[in-house]
Amino acid sequence: MSFEGHYQFLCSNGHTDEIDWMDFAYAEPPAPSQPEGWRCEDCGAGPIWYNLVNDTNGCLKPNECPDPGACDCVGYVELTLQPGPPLEATYDYPVGKPGHHLRPDGSWDHRRNAAGR
Repeated sequence: MSFEGHYQFLCSNGHTDEIDWMDFAYAEPPAPSQPEGWRCEDCGAGPIWYNLVNDTNGCLKPNECPDPGACDCVGYVELTLQPGPPLEATYDYPVGKPGHHLRPDGSWDHRRNAAGR
C-alpha cells in the first residue's frame, strides 16, 4: 500500500500553498527536505503553520465535494480568506485547527491537535 498526500502551508504574511509530500521526502539540496524549510513563492517568508493531508483514497476539498459527508480528505483544513484585494489573497491563521504551529519563541508545536496561537 502506498501513501499519497500533500502539505498545506501558511506563511507569516498570510499566503498559502499546497505541495506534494514527495517534494520533501525525496528533495535534493538546495531544496528543503523538511516542511519547516518551505519558503513562500509570493514573498519568500517561512511557514507559521503547515499540515499534512492524506490523499491516498482520493481527496476533494469541502467546497469541491457534491456530497460533503462522502468526501475523504483526511486532515484537510479549510483556511479563511481575509478581506482585501483579489490579486493578493491572504488567509487567517488557523487558530484551534490541527497542524504544526510555529510558537512565538520560534520552535514548532508538532502535536496533531495543537490549538495554535
